[in-house]
Amino acid sequence: MIELPVGPDDRLALLLDYDGTLAPIAPRPQDAVPLPGVTDILRRLTLSSRYRVAVVSGRPVAQLSRWIPAGPVLVGIHGAEWLLPGVGRRCLKLPPQARASLEAFSRRLREMLPPESGFLLEHKMVAVALHYRLAAARDAAAVLRRARELAVELLPPADWAVVEGHKVLEVRPRQADKGAAVRWLCSEWPAFTPVYFGDDATDEDAFAAVNEAGGVSVLVAKRPRPTAARYRLKDPAAVARCLARLAG
Repeated sequence: MIELPVGPDDRLALLLDYDGTLAPIAPRPQDAVPLPGVTDILRRLTLSSRYRVAVVSGRPVAQLSRWIPAGPVLVGIHGAEWLLPGVGRRCLKLPPQARASLEAFSRRLREMLPPESGFLLEHKMVAVALHYRLAAARDAAAVLRRARELAVELLPPADWAVVEGHKVLEVRPRQADKGAAVRWLCSEWPAFTPVYFGDDATDEDAFAAVNEAGGVSVLVAKRPRPTAARYRLKDPAAVARCLARLAG
């Protein structure tokens, strides 16, 4: 791992994924809470004129608001939902036909899940996530295969993306994209060098967008893997230490 090329004297736009970055991955999504001290660090960073701060997550904004202090921009559901301080909340509106297709996908998927088998189906307004961290490997393989088939059957690929991450398969609108969200934030904060921290396949678009903007892309992972990120920190604790150093 290489020391990140940022310091307390830099003007930075700090763009942070949530799960696996600010909070350790947990067996159930509701159990993933930030490491001790992280919320205070984010509060101090937000109050500093040297920084702009945004949390860019696949979670809905309502969930992020439980753990993130008021101040940072909150980008939920991969860019389908935003909470902008002083402006308010805005959300992507699906056309009726697209809403019906997503509802049909969610219903069919729920009907085929084995009872009490460790699967968790999360409906996030304009996206659906299937979590299988607690499921047996054999059950997970069969259910994932069927979920992919259902997505092909019910959701036109021109309109929907199927993304697989850490023990989760998620269907979301094509226009809900972390890369697009990061590009918008960079355009809003042109005087600040963007630094994006993320841990999953859903963060790759954001890494690419930050690289295009001349910023710093940071993969949070114990081991190297193929990625667009140019730097690496090993875990959320290392992210917290980096943020604390910047908050100073």
